Amino acid sequence: GPVLNAFFGWGVLPHTEVAIGKIALVSGQDEGPATVGVSVRYRGEAHKLLVHVLLDEDGWHIANVIYDNGKSLIDHYRDATGR
Repeated sequence: GPVLNAFFGWGVLPHTEVAIGKIALVSGQDEGPATVGVSVRYRGEAHKLLVHVLLDEDGWHIANVIYDNGKSLIDHYRDATGR
């Protein structure tokens, strides 16, 4: 099946050039938790990611990534493990 790049989505193979565009707060607070929208471009196509981030005493952590096809990284791992 298609290969998932955890940061950028399905079909983004190693050595694929990815351009990062605008990053904007979609919801939440500057101190977290928050959802951040990230525009990316690869293979001539524009994509938008939603990144759920949390802030704790160790710094910022990515809690989930939702790709523009509607699937998320957590959903992918749950499907892969059957949990």
